[in-house]
Amino acid sequence: MKKAAALRIALLAACLLALEAACRFGYVSQLTIVPPSEMTTGLIAALGEAETRTEIVTTLTGIACAALASVSVGFLLGCLPRAWPRARTALDPLLATYYAVPTLP
Repeated sequence: MKKAAALRIALLAACLLALEAACRFGYVSQLTIVPPSEMTTGLIAALGEAETRTEIVTTLTGIACAALASVSVGFLLGCLPRAWPRARTALDPLLATYYAVPTLP
């Protein structure tokens, strides 16, 4: 592991420990933020439930279907001007204008 990566991990661990201590010793109200250890145990308990896992699978399935549909439709719409010369002629000024506009960071 590189020195910079080890330093980042150590800094993250120190921040988590400081937050845990602040929550446990009452510097930060439990209503403001839950201690990281309680968050972790809650996460593990939630992932242990079948209903939560079902919801996660449903969500990821929806994301995969949406990604597949957007790539497929985008590919087909991208091929459309190539297949139809009239569509290419109509879209050429729009695409030329779109690509000529500079993008700012």
